[in-house]
Formats: sequence, structure tokens, C-alpha cells
Amino acid sequence: FLARISPPPATAPALCLLDRGVNRGHPLLRIAMDEQHVLACDPAWTPADRHGHGTAMAGLGLYGCLTEHLGSTTPIVLR
Repeated sequence: FLARISPPPATAPALCLLDRGVNRGHPLLRIAMDEQHVLACDPAWTPADRHGHGTAMAGLGLYGCLTEHLGSTTPIVLR
């Protein structure tokens, strides 16, 4: 699956996700998420995901439903 993913171009639009954090080390997310862009509203907070929800929402925003991708062998071009 990972070998079929092409990273988004530098000109791709950004997605702003307001949640409790995100795991940018997740194999499906790190290809499209720079560490410098994972932020928290309060500098005392960690932007790391402690509950899983933000990571799941980021994946949904980036890939849509994974069922279609996992059931296919076509390349995945992130835009």
C-alpha cells in the first residue's frame, strides 16, 4: 500500500484540522505532514495525539475512505 502512494506537490492545499492532536509519525500521514505544521493553540500543550481521533481525522482528510484504496492496486496520488 505505502509503495503506491505519491506525496502531494508543494502547491497542494493545506487541511486545517482542529482536534486534540495528530500522530504525524503514522506511516500514512508522515508522507504529507511536516512537523513544523503540527501545532497546538497553547504552546504549553503537546500537538501529539493521545486519543487517536485527530490521527483518524487527518487520515480521512488526506485519503478519504481507505476501503477503496485497500481493495485496489492503482497508484494513490495525493493532491
